[in-house]
Amino acid sequence: MTDWSAEKYGCSRKQLIQRKLDNRSPISINGIALIDPRGMSTRRKKGPKRHTHPYLDEDTESIPGSQWGRTHRTGHPGRDPYLANEEERTGSEDHVFEVRLRDRNRCQARGCSAGGWDEDSLSVHHIRRRNSVDDDRKENLVTLCKECHHRVHHTDETVTAYHEGRNEPLKLS
Repeated sequence: MTDWSAEKYGCSRKQLIQRKLDNRSPISINGIALIDPRGMSTRRKKGPKRHTHPYLDEDTESIPGSQWGRTHRTGHPGRDPYLANEEERTGSEDHVFEVRLRDRNRCQARGCSAGGWDEDSLSVHHIRRRNSVDDDRKENLVTLCKECHHRVHHTDETVTAYHEGRNEPLKLS
C-alpha cells in the first residue's frame, strides 16, 4: 500500500511513513490530504457472524470464554435415526410388517402379480422421498417387488401402483 501511495503522490515511502509518524493531522503530500490518522484505530471488530451450525444451540451450557460469544454444545448430540443407515432406524421394522400386511404381501404395481406370504423379494418403498419423521407414516409406504422397486429407482420409467386407502393410483418415479 505504501509503495502505491508513494508512487501516486510523487514521494518516497520513507517520506510517507515519516510524515505519518511525525504528526496526527491528515497526511498531505504536495497539498493533497492522503490519510486522516485520527479516525484510525488499533482495535479490531468482534469476530464474524457465523452461520447456523448443528452443534450450536442456545439452550445448552456455554463454554466459558468462548471467542465468538455464542453458546456451544459441549458434547456430541447423539445418533439421529433419520440421518442414514435404514437398518438402524428404530421402529422401521414394525412399519414394514404393517405395510406388508396391509398390502397383503403383494407388489402393488399395476400389472405385477409378484408376492405371497412366503415371498422374500418384496420391499417397502417411500412414496414421497424421506426427508422427515412424517415420511415414515404407513400412508407414505407401499409394497413393491424387487423388479418394480428397481424400475422406480434406476430407470426413467414411471411405475403406477395401487395403494389401499387411496382412491387414485400412485405414479412412482
